[in-house]
Amino acid sequence: MSLLSDFFLRAKHWQIFLLVFGVCLVGQALIVKGAHSAEESGRASLMRLGLTVALTMFGFVFWFWSTGTFLCSFVRPDLRPRIAFFRAAIIFPVVYAFAVPSFFMSPQPELFYSVMVPAHVFAMVCLIYDVYFVAKSLALALTGEPKSLPDFAGTFLLLWFFPVGVWIIQPQINRLYRARQRPGSPGK
Repeated sequence: MSLLSDFFLRAKHWQIFLLVFGVCLVGQALIVKGAHSAEESGRASLMRLGLTVALTMFGFVFWFWSTGTFLCSFVRPDLRPRIAFFRAAIIFPVVYAFAVPSFFMSPQPELFYSVMVPAHVFAMVCLIYDVYFVAKSLALALTGEPKSLPDFAGTFLLLWFFPVGVWIIQPQINRLYRARQRPGSPGK
């Protein structure tokens, strides 16, 4: 497990909240400060916005990556969800967030509609799948029994509404992580 994944798994809920929203707030402050500058061009402001969104997205999805991968390792192999699409679904929204400013600066509107709209829809599908994967993996890790969406819909909604959900979900992940760290625990 990487050092960054380890941080996300043992961090308190307020630390993750501050990290993700702190990056967003600092980035927004830099955008507002730059917008008041006479030398600021629309292109530079748009690039700063893209970087802020991408860094915020990176913190958000890396929390999903860390928790989803960790929780999946807790689940019995016969119940374990497939992790391949989850990994791709984690990476695409971050890549998309970095690429968005260049599409907005394109002088060709057909490029915007032919590439940007499908990419945006796919990024949303990826984020929904990421939330689904983590919610299902948490339910399976906690119970060890097969689960359907109605069984973990509450967890799904808590993860989707991250600012609220992180305060409830992260303590459960912390408990599972501490249990895994104890000598003689399964999966260690």
